Amino acid sequence: MFCNKFNHSIDDKGRLIIPMEYRQELVGRDTLLNLSFYITTNLWDPDGEEEPCLYLWPEENFMELRDKLKGVSDSNKEIRRIKRRFFSSTQSTTLDKQGRVLIHPELKQYAGIEKNVMLVGADNHVEVWDYETWKRYNTGEEDDEASWSETLGALGF
Repeated sequence: MFCNKFNHSIDDKGRLIIPMEYRQELVGRDTLLNLSFYITTNLWDPDGEEEPCLYLWPEENFMELRDKLKGVSDSNKEIRRIKRRFFSSTQSTTLDKQGRVLIHPELKQYAGIEKNVMLVGADNHVEVWDYETWKRYNTGEEDDEASWSETLGALGF
């Protein structure tokens, strides 16, 4: 499970250091095997207008998501469009020896990432936000306490 948040920056070559706390969960216990993981856009915000962040998925969690999408019939035009958009903007990658990942420029552009980022643990994945966007997101209307309480209540909390 991914918890906590970390402020990092992208280096001049476009690489991001993944915090040590996330590495084992992301690529497996034996980091020497350097297993792959996936970087995607936010499936629930394909245009990046409301929650423009990237998702880092461990391979196992990504495959569960892929299987759910695979299980939906392609007979619906909108389903085909969702799959096309999602998978065409997915990057399969690994960490280098220093625990860094090179993020594709198109993905950085989607999330508005330039230099400073916030990595946010979100249970089964990590979100990567532009730092300034993250700050705005957490001080905007999304933080309405009445709505927050209502939503938690509807979930049975």
